Amino acid sequence: MTIPLRFVSMCAALGSLAGYLGASSHGIAVATSAPTSTPMAAVASSPRLYPGTVITVRLDQTLSSEHARRGQHWVGVIASPVVVNTHLLVPKGSRVEGEVVSVRPASDGTPGIVHLTASSVIVDGRETTLAADAGPVIAGTARAINLGASDGDDALADADDASMQDGAHSRNEPLVLRPGTVMGFMLNESVLLR
Repeated sequence: MTIPLRFVSMCAALGSLAGYLGASSHGIAVATSAPTSTPMAAVASSPRLYPGTVITVRLDQTLSSEHARRGQHWVGVIASPVVVNTHLLVPKGSRVEGEVVSVRPASDGTPGIVHLTASSVIVDGRETTLAADAGPVIAGTARAINLGASDGDDALADADDASMQDGAHSRNEPLVLRPGTVMGFMLNESVLLR
């Protein structure tokens, strides 16, 4: 569902969010949340992020399907501030920690896969536990290409490559998430920020 950015701004100015706000007209995730019935004063007194809120995180390290391991910890920072009803709840640059929940190296005609979750965010020196999921990223898919995740082969960037057209290029391709990669993580449960 695409919601024009001017509508998102209007809803924030009114102090409420009407319906689901998941993306701007430019395909950029908008980190907003709160049920429409939550008054502005309640948000200020109990800063809460709700299920379905998408937080954008910039990775600080390389994670690849060939070297990452299940249970491995990763670190990143908030790429876009999280604002609820004009209140800044999670500033840009806040530290985020997470875990690799599954990984599959590329082999036997299958592309590499990395699946990450975010488990905590540190705001104003206080750590808050999260349950947020980025979903699996599969090498060779449009999502992986949009994230800039590839094995480093310059030929992969050539959109006119015939093998890319038929999807053959994704076979045996490892997935590499480089430092600076920005990913969206959707909250699975409500989070009260401390």
